[in-house]
Amino acid sequence: MRQVDLCLVLHAHLPYVRHPEVEEHGFEWWFYEACWEVYAPLLAAFERLEQDGVPFRMTVSISAPLLGMFCDRLLNERLERHLKRLAVLTDRERERTEGGPFQAAATHFYYHVRQALDVYRRFDSNLARGFRHWQDAGRIEVITTPATHGFLPHLQDLPACAGAQVRVGAESHRKFFGRLPAGMWLAECAYMPAHDGLPGVDEWLADSGVRYFFLDTHGITGAGPRPPHGVHAPIRTPAGVAVFGRDPETSKQVWSATEGYPGDAWYAEHHKDAGHFLDAEQIRPFRPDRTGRIPIGLKYFRVTSKSSARKSPYAPWMALRRSAYHATHFLRKRTAQSYGLLSAIRGETPVIVAPYDAELFGHWWHEGPKFIEYIFRKAHEMRLPFRFSTPSDRLRREPVRHVATPAASSWGDGGYYRVWLNGTNDQMVSKLTKAGAAHLRAVREFGRSDLERRALAQMGRELLLAQSSDWPFIATTSQGIRPYAHEKVDKFLTRFWGILRALRHGGVSAAMLESLEADDNLFPWLTAKPWLAARRAPLVRPRKRIVPETPALGAAERLIRRETAEELGVKPISPFLAFVWWDFKTLKGRVTDLRVRCLTPPVFERQVPCAASSGNWYIHKLRPGCHYQLLAFGDGVLQAYSVPALLPGKPRTHAARWRRFRD
Repeated sequence: MRQVDLCLVLHAHLPYVRHPEVEEHGFEWWFYEACWEVYAPLLAAFERLEQDGVPFRMTVSISAPLLGMFCDRLLNERLERHLKRLAVLTDRERERTEGGPFQAAATHFYYHVRQALDVYRRFDSNLARGFRHWQDAGRIEVITTPATHGFLPHLQDLPACAGAQVRVGAESHRKFFGRLPAGMWLAECAYMPAHDGLPGVDEWLADSGVRYFFLDTHGITGAGPRPPHGVHAPIRTPAGVAVFGRDPETSKQVWSATEGYPGDAWYAEHHKDAGHFLDAEQIRPFRPDRTGRIPIGLKYFRVTSKSSARKSPYAPWMALRRSAYHATHFLRKRTAQSYGLLSAIRGETPVIVAPYDAELFGHWWHEGPKFIEYIFRKAHEMRLPFRFSTPSDRLRREPVRHVATPAASSWGDGGYYRVWLNGTNDQMVSKLTKAGAAHLRAVREFGRSDLERRALAQMGRELLLAQSSDWPFIATTSQGIRPYAHEKVDKFLTRFWGILRALRHGGVSAAMLESLEADDNLFPWLTAKPWLAARRAPLVRPRKRIVPETPALGAAERLIRRETAEELGVKPISPFLAFVWWDFKTLKGRVTDLRVRCLTPPVFERQVPCAASSGNWYIHKLRPGCHYQLLAFGDGVLQAYSVPALLPGKPRTHAARWRRFRD
């Protein structure tokens, strides 16, 4: 009987936060919370399934920064200390709430914390060993990410830096899990195809032996030529890498803020934490560096109602019943969907890809790990038209039949890149581009002595850490901790430039490198080779000569005024990449197409690869010394202006002044 392949995918990632210079640091809590709320309960669910003879198969993406934190001795010591404090607190809370409305919730978290501590100790204080165990048992497929979860489209102008992100991520995975990753989760599912002589993201993956990656729905449906089965069959890029697209139905069922399972009235209310109302003396041991109320992960209230601030006490037994019900509902929905796909797709096995952030299951949705466990338990009792699979299983069973180039996309807000390049974080991109180019020159200039090679390795480590997509994401989405994101990037780049200056002036010392290596110790095996080994990685983007036919000049072009890049709101990121910012109130959604036209021979015109809804336009291949026109079309209006040669600098950030001309 034909069956659909259902691929459950959990993406586990955290930014690399490690502060050995202080005894307690609040942002290290991200790691502690994820370990006891997400990863340990997930491993415990796997153990229960195995003990009961219930088969399970899924994919888990573990980013290289998270893997490094799992293996870090300092962070593990602090994690165990944190769990012991929680165990003491939950024991006191169980006694305090006895006979009251919160007794059930306090008792539940008493056992929940001890379960996490038991799992942590069972795998020798390293939860990554738990995932390695289930990988070797054939129950899960573990894949990786770029080295520090770098946003690869921002690195397209420096292919060697993008290639290094991919190669270091793959090598980090191999060193711990004993095999090269079959797949790679692109940071933010961000993809940019090849254009203007620059390699696409898939080419860097192919060079590192990666066989597949994932994209959001519109990355597949917007591919060219258009895939006949949409996201329900993989496609193969021109570089030979398979692409699996996110299924929108499964995403909506779980992710949706209005319809998703986590919003059920009986589930724990994430935003109402016990730390907000417990006595300050009880929670002070957790954060002696802070005063006031802080969340500690204990949830005593349930969602109750999304429209009301009044919440009822959390009832764990009812939440458990609801997670079992929702698991059954999820399977029934997939059953109906599978029958529809089997009747619509002939000659090829349909696939449903359901990717989620792992932190949803346990942190944002406390009952999430139980939901996953119940999915496999209920499926074991049912006769289903689908089977749990992984992308590698699918590729082994049958070849990919359709070749297409995916569309530029991400799974962030708006579906493109505006979250990672806007007025709150654009200077990060400019600084990283400058540092990346300097590093590529340094690895070719230095490296003759052991000390120089060690210095280059630390420079690469600092650059990789600064390139993490988390910092621009935090700068955009979290106003309260935006300064921390900028502080992290500046710290890494300050150390990077300090080492480079020392190399150029002969001042590199072993003591200086030892201090930096102790603080930023991710990838202790790193060398400069990843930046030198790229088959497709020149120092900077290749100067491809484009000589199409000269377009005829129309009436609008004769009315164009010469204006500076600053006046137009065109912001140079590097000599080869520009970012256009405009005021939506001015445009009122009129723009449907944006084109760039070079007025200096050789003349050419092309469409800018981005969507009007994103708010950002990337304009590539702008050569210094040339003049360009930027043409915006939509709603019967032609808007056009001229862009002079762009050079690195710090222009003002303000809305573009649009000159409107009717045909």
